[in-house]
Amino acid sequence: MSNPGTYRPDQYTYASENRYGSDTAAGPVAPRPHGGWAAATLIFFWPLAFVAFSRALSVPMLWAEGRYQEAQDASASVARLGKIAVIIGIVLTVLLVLFYVVVILMAVNDAASSVPHGSIPTYSELPSYNSGGY
Repeated sequence: MSNPGTYRPDQYTYASENRYGSDTAAGPVAPRPHGGWAAATLIFFWPLAFVAFSRALSVPMLWAEGRYQEAQDASASVARLGKIAVIIGIVLTVLLVLFYVVVILMAVNDAASSVPHGSIPTYSELPSYNSGGY
């Protein structure tokens, strides 16, 4: 007999691990909580992470309470939020890089236009310093 508080490796089965469909003789298979997608929301667009993590953590509880459709909906919403966060993160990164390129080009152009033509001395025009006498 096993202690009710101990962990068994076969305790949780996810839909991707079941090759015979979602309903077997043992009953329906729990949906994946998609914790990886929740972590992606934290990395790529953190404001969505609050909702993604709360939905991911609610999947096992909803399943245990017998609210199977809500658990599947929560699982799907975590994956959807993760994909949205990755897209937003990529778009924001591209916009930031473009912004930096424009700012650098404007600074270089401004610096080049602020120097009057022909005012930069050549090497032969630079003052020479006596290096002796120390």
